[in-house]
Amino acid sequence: MFYAIKNGEKIRPLPDATATCPFCYGKVIACTGEIKSWYWRHERGQHSDCISYQYEAETEWHYTWKSLFPKAWAEVRCEENGKIMIADVKFPNGLVLEIQHSPISPQKIKERQTFHRNVVWLFDATGPMQNSQIGYHKKIEWIQPRETMKFANEPVFIDVGFTADRAKHEVLALTDIRTGFYTKKIYNEKTDDFYRVKAYMGPCKILGIKEFTAKLRALDKKLKKGNEENHSQPKQKKDRGSGQLSFFSH
Repeated sequence: MFYAIKNGEKIRPLPDATATCPFCYGKVIACTGEIKSWYWRHERGQHSDCISYQYEAETEWHYTWKSLFPKAWAEVRCEENGKIMIADVKFPNGLVLEIQHSPISPQKIKERQTFHRNVVWLFDATGPMQNSQIGYHKKIEWIQPRETMKFANEPVFIDVGFTADRAKHEVLALTDIRTGFYTKKIYNEKTDDFYRVKAYMGPCKILGIKEFTAKLRALDKKLKKGNEENHSQPKQKKDRGSGQLSFFSH
């Protein structure tokens, strides 16, 4: 955990500090070593039923992205009909950003989208980018890609990290991930085997960090406008997490 609760406030870990888990309300201890980013953990053997254990282990990459947003928006406890889930980042009007480093199943993707309703995903591709597994311009070609991304709400965002040729950190935005891709096999002479390649046909838009976070805020503002319009009209059944957010219109 990046944040815990102390005296009613979200705080970052400090040496020798203790605080309260924002999800199960158990005691957590600050881990402040010299190698990993500082984080909070439960006392060993305690609160093993906390919802936080159902999520992937946090990395430096997670913490870096969460730190770009107000702490009130990060690691938000969400509860509905007795079910509890954690939003990596939840914007004021309900947009949820899921920051995903590890592999994730289609079932978990669908579960989070159904629960949170308005979800966009940021997938970590910094490793494949460093290994020259990804190439992109107007479309993306990715050797051994994450196939479960096609189950995510559109737009899908992919963090490719710092690119030396353009000297900036870049995020890719895809709006046609379900139908705009194909797979093929390419022979590798070194391994005498085939690589699976998935090409996302686009449109692909290349964003810097500031532009990416600004687009997320714009999407959240659009949700506010939609909520206000819904309040002024007769109630209709809501479509939970199956729609597409309009990204390029902002």
